Amino acid sequence: MAPFYNNGLRFLRSDDIEDRARLLFLNGRLQFANEERLQRAIQEIDARKTSGGREGRLYFCADERNLITRSGCSGHYLVYGSEYLYCLGIGLGSSWEIKRILKEIGRPTMFVCDIPMSQIPDYTLEEFAGLILEYLFCELVDELQPYALSPGAGSAFSLSTDLSPDHIVGHYHPDTVHDPLSSA
Repeated sequence: MAPFYNNGLRFLRSDDIEDRARLLFLNGRLQFANEERLQRAIQEIDARKTSGGREGRLYFCADERNLITRSGCSGHYLVYGSEYLYCLGIGLGSSWEIKRILKEIGRPTMFVCDIPMSQIPDYTLEEFAGLILEYLFCELVDELQPYALSPGAGSAFSLSTDLSPDHIVGHYHPDTVHDPLSSA
C-alpha cells in the first residue's frame, strides 16, 4: 500500500499498462500469447484515442456499493483491476485464463479519497447536484426511493489528473465483492 500513500493515484498511462501486460501474459503462462498478438490487441482497443479512450483518466465511484454489491454490477474492477489490462489479456488468452492470472495480483482494495472540488469537472458537479435535488424532491413528496439511490444508478466520475497522496484518507479491503464476470 505504501506506493499509493507515497505517490498517490495515477491516471491511466497506456504504456505502463502495456508493459504490465507483457510481464503478466508474455511469460509462458499463456500458450498462444506473443508480442504480435499483444500489438494487435493494443491497436484494436486503441486506448489512446481522444474520443472515448481511457488514456489520461482516473476513475472514482462516489457510492462504494456499486463496487461491492450484486446490484452495483461493478465488482470486477476490484477483482481484476484495470479494464484495459483485462481487455489486452483477452486478446492473448481465454477469459478464464486472464481472470485467473489477474485474480492472483493483490487483493480487492477500496481507497477512501477526499477529492478537492476544484479537481472535479463542472459537468460532474452539475450531475451530482441534480441527483441531490431529485433525492430532496422525492423526500418532500414521500416517494419511496429516488432513482439516484437505486441499484445501478451510477456514481462514477473521472479526473484527468493524478490524485496527490495527500487526498487519500484511508483504505480497506471489503469482506465480500460480487464479481459480475464470474459464472458463480
